[in-house]
Amino acid sequence: MKNDSAPFKNTTLSKVLFIISIVMFVYWISGRWIDIYKYDIVGAIFEILWIFMILGLLALPVVSMLLLMKEKFTFRSLHFYTSVIAAITLLLLFFG
Repeated sequence: MKNDSAPFKNTTLSKVLFIISIVMFVYWISGRWIDIYKYDIVGAIFEILWIFMILGLLALPVVSMLLLMKEKFTFRSLHFYTSVIAAITLLLLFFG
């Protein structure tokens, strides 16, 4: 029996979005569990990045789900895992 399906390959965009989701997860968890205002410069950087991180956290699941639908919901796609990490981050942010 001949296998005509080509192996699935993640795009550069999916890898970038996955890394961004991990960075946002670490950002929000570190802000929740670490005293970031112990050092003034770290607190200032955290405050500067806050608006970009909240916008990214809200936009990332939407973009990932749209790209996942484009790839026909394959579990090999990094867009699925990006959406899962973003959803976990949102849940921990609101309920954690």
